[in-house]
Amino acid sequence: MTDIRHRLLHGLAILKAAPAGALARRTGLPPETVEAGLLAAEAAGRTVRAGERWALAPLARLALQADYSRLCAEA
Repeated sequence: MTDIRHRLLHGLAILKAAPAGALARRTGLPPETVEAGLLAAEAAGRTVRAGERWALAPLARLALQADYSRLCAEA
C-alpha cells in the first residue's frame, strides 16, 4: 500500500466520516493530494462518499484492520 493511500485510509479510519479538508488536516497532506487520493480510492472501491463526507468502504475497513494486525505482529 502506498504511503499516501495508507495515510488517507488510516485517517478515515480515525475520523470515521469526514470532509476532504478535515482529512487533509488530520494527515498533513495537501488538500489537492487528498482530493485526488480520495477519488482514486473511490474508483477502486476503497472509499464511499455521501455529499461532502468520505468514509472507508466496508471491505477497505477490514483490509486496513488486517494490515494493522500484520504490522503489530511484526513489531
